[in-house]
Amino acid sequence: MNILDGMDVLVISYCAPAIAKSWRVSPEVLGAVFSAGLAGMAIGALMLAPYDDSIGRKKMIVLSAFLMGISMFLTGYTESVLQLIVLCFISGLGIGSMLASTAALTAEYTPNGSKDFWVSLVIGGYPVGAVMAGYVAAYVIPTYGWQLMFKLAGLASLVTLPLIYFFLSESIEFYFKKQPKGALKKVNQILKNATAAISCITTKIS
Repeated sequence: MNILDGMDVLVISYCAPAIAKSWRVSPEVLGAVFSAGLAGMAIGALMLAPYDDSIGRKKMIVLSAFLMGISMFLTGYTESVLQLIVLCFISGLGIGSMLASTAALTAEYTPNGSKDFWVSLVIGGYPVGAVMAGYVAAYVIPTYGWQLMFKLAGLASLVTLPLIYFFLSESIEFYFKKQPKGALKKVNQILKNATAAISCITTKIS
């Protein structure tokens, strides 16, 4: 998810020259677009991500992926700078909250002795995604246009929604603190799955 985060935040930078040429706008005008995206990221991380504690890490990650995906996909159909600003701000909200939520979930599932490593590894997906987006953009934009680049980035995020829903475990710490309906059953299922996975790995190693 952080790889997609990195891809989404840099797509506008890679597409900016093509957008400026297509719409005949100055680079200064597109500066407002960059600012809107960064403002969205800051607000998403500071104001949206804290709702993790109320609704759960998993739900926030799903919401973040949806905001990223739908806004990026619709950006491929924009026809004005104002539309671009609004959609970049919305995608920024998802990017900022995603980065904070994945870091928090990782920290809660890793032991104290190696917590720094695993959180850093997860956050490290961000620059990896940025580099990958650059390679894709170098091929897609000259050949098919900047609009397709945004659509592909949006679809990549939207495709992950069922994967998150079915395969990502909610924070056990969230279940203990908030105790939503069926919390104990869900915690037991998470622990059962973890035990089965460890047993499988141990058997293969031995």
